This record gives sequence, structure tokens and C-alpha cells, in this order.
Amino acid sequence: MKKRILFFSRDPGSVNVIFPLIPAFQQEYEVLLFGKDAALKRFELFSVEAQDISNHIPPIISVSYEKNSTSYYLDFLKKFNPDALITGTGSDDYSEKYLWRAAKVLGIPSFAILDGWQNTGVRFSKWRLLDIDQYVEKPDLSFLPSKIFCVDEISQKQLLDIGMDEKNIVVSGQPYFEYLETLSQTIDQKSVEEFRETIDSDDHTLLFSYISENITEVEKGQDLEKYYFGYTERSIFEDLMVSLSSFSANIHKKMVLIVRKHPNEQMDVYSDAIEKYQTEDLEILVDPGFNPFLLMKASDLIIGMSSMFLIEALFFNKPILSVQIGLKCPDPFILSSIGYIQSIKRREDLRGFFDTFFHQKALKVKIPFKVSGAIQTIKKTVEEFL
Repeated sequence: MKKRILFFSRDPGSVNVIFPLIPAFQQEYEVLLFGKDAALKRFELFSVEAQDISNHIPPIISVSYEKNSTSYYLDFLKKFNPDALITGTGSDDYSEKYLWRAAKVLGIPSFAILDGWQNTGVRFSKWRLLDIDQYVEKPDLSFLPSKIFCVDEISQKQLLDIGMDEKNIVVSGQPYFEYLETLSQTIDQKSVEEFRETIDSDDHTLLFSYISENITEVEKGQDLEKYYFGYTERSIFEDLMVSLSSFSANIHKKMVLIVRKHPNEQMDVYSDAIEKYQTEDLEILVDPGFNPFLLMKASDLIIGMSSMFLIEALFFNKPILSVQIGLKCPDPFILSSIGYIQSIKRREDLRGFFDTFFHQKALKVKIPFKVSGAIQTIKKTVEEFL
């Protein structure tokens, strides 16, 4: 009888590190794949079928820190009886954390895969990402799997600095990067042209993509002093619009900006701003669900804050721009924090960037990370426990 491995993802970034592993493990093991919320739609993008864990565990159990919530996950794991558990890491949901804890109780080896470098410690604490200011004040490691796979030595150091044991950390690389390297070579120019036609754009149109993040909270509104980062997706959008608007009448090209909302965003923070800044020369669209890889390939510039989408765009040989005006904490964007590129942190620098961009285009950035070998490393490590 084949040994059984249970995979789980809740956030889109978690899906990215999980789905490339499925074919490698399916060859020798029985694979059970579960998802939740935005992850389920993300799995569909890659033609991967996942079961909804909410059919087995009440959703409310997964969004609050309650010590007795582990019992639901104990029952879940007992029902499916896996020989190993592999997950991504979450942000504002406790599903992965409760799964690790329940697996430990049952003696099941558990493995968590980090998809990047941002907000590392909070993913193993009793805090949600929305509570990161409280985590910074009172950090903890309340939830730990058997092993943690991280992208590189930088992310390994982040884990060691918050008190994790080196023997529980494996520098594996990022499985999704292997997938992107292959995928980027399959999208041809005809597909890009057809995509641009769907948004009424041609070779004479400048197409920008703004990669939003799930930052704004109802109780904080747009009071930037209340936010850990010192900005929100809305404040950066407004800074961007002010800068682009100052150029729109003088560059003799139409600009189209597509706002790609984060899958976990619930609030509408853009409608009134779009109405305020949209002109005949500057069209603003909210992404209705475009293929993200065609969007990358078709864009002339990818703009964001610290989203992994910016790094993904490098695989498609696209220029990127990180805007973090108002930043009041350590830079969360890995390429900026290691000095590989500079995030824009002042309004005058943003205008200076576009002044350069409109005259000679932005320089493209090479991928500074190891790409191959992640899937093989993860599989080999998991098999040591089976």
C-alpha cells in the first residue's frame, strides 16, 4: 500500500509552493490535496483539483487563536490518516498552524514551505499578519512544524534570528521559481498581442500593472500612522496616480493602468480614486480575473510594494518598480532590503523614476536567486521521515 501525503494551502502564495510538488509525489505516493478560500481558485488556475477543508472544519475555527481549536484538526487528520503533512504558510488564517500542532500530537511529520522572505516570524506565531505590530512587540513561536523549507540563506537567517533551531530548517529554494522559469518560455508574442487587444491596448499604449496588497483595515481606515508599514495599498495608489497624471498630457501616448487586487482583499478602496484620477489619457481598470502570466508578459512595467508578483515578473524579463512611500519599518521587499534595487520611498523620487522611464525605459533586473533543485530537495527531505 502506498504511503499517503496530505497537502494544504490557504493563501495564493502557499499554493505557489505546493502545486509544483504534486506531480513529483504522485509518482510514488497517494496524494491528498486540500485548500481553502482564495487557494481553491488559485489551484484552478493551474488545473489542479483540491478539496475544500471547510467541508470538514468549521470556518470560524480557523480565523481566531483558540487553544481548543486543535481538536477539529486532530479529527481531520485522524480521518484521512496521512503519513506526512506538507503545507505552505498562512497570513491571516490559523489552518496551517493548527494542522502542524495536530500533526505533532499524532506523531505525523509536518513540513512548511516558505514562499518568500516577507513577514517570516509571524507565520509561526499566535498572531495574524494583520496583527504584525503586536507580533513585533511580543514575538513568539507558538506553532512549529517538524521542518521548515526556506528560499535561501537570507530567509534561513531570518528564521535563526527569531530563535528557530537550525536543525529544523532546510534551505531548499522555491518550487514556484522552477515552474515560472519553464512557463515564461511558453508564452508567445501572438498571445501577448491578443491579450492587449482584449483591453483595447496596442503597441502604442503604455500598459502598467499595479499589484495591490491586502493592507487596509476597516477600523484603521486611511490613518497611515496606525499602520505598521506606514502606508496602505490606497495611499501608494494615490501617490502613483499623482505622479502618472503629471506626465499623461505630455508623453503623447495613452496609458492604461490595471489594478490587480490581492485575492484576499475584501474592501473596495479604489472605486472613488479611479473616478478621481481617470482621464482620456490615463485609463484605469480593475483586473476582472486576467491570466496573471499574460498580464505580466503584456505589461510595460509592473508596479507594487513588496509583493512576490514583482519577483515573479523577473522571470518574464519585465521591469519592476517597488513603491513604499511612507515606509516606517524595515524594508519588506527583499530585492530592496539586500540592496539589489532601490524601492521608491519619496514622492520626488517617484516622479524622477517616471521621468527616466518615459525617456529611456526602465532597466530590467536579472533574477538573483537560485532557481533549480527545490522540488528535488523537498521530496528527498520528506522521504527521510517516511
